[in-house]
Amino acid sequence: MTDPTNALTNKTDEAPGAPIRILIAEDQALLRTTLAALLEAEPGMSVVGLAEDDAALMARLVKQWQAKRSRNALRR
Repeated sequence: MTDPTNALTNKTDEAPGAPIRILIAEDQALLRTTLAALLEAEPGMSVVGLAEDDAALMARLVKQWQAKRSRNALRR
């Protein structure tokens, strides 16, 4: 089980100084792309994906989780 205070203590699997990875879910395309552009312009932030609805968001999250799980399995 993961530590529920993980977000509060800033303990992650990422290296120190790694950018904050953001996945944007918004049904309005203009707002979604504008927000992505604004966040990408900020230092220390990286937009890793865009989703237009909850189904697309969940599919993207599952895909990223599976990819990370595969990478971790290969390290062992």
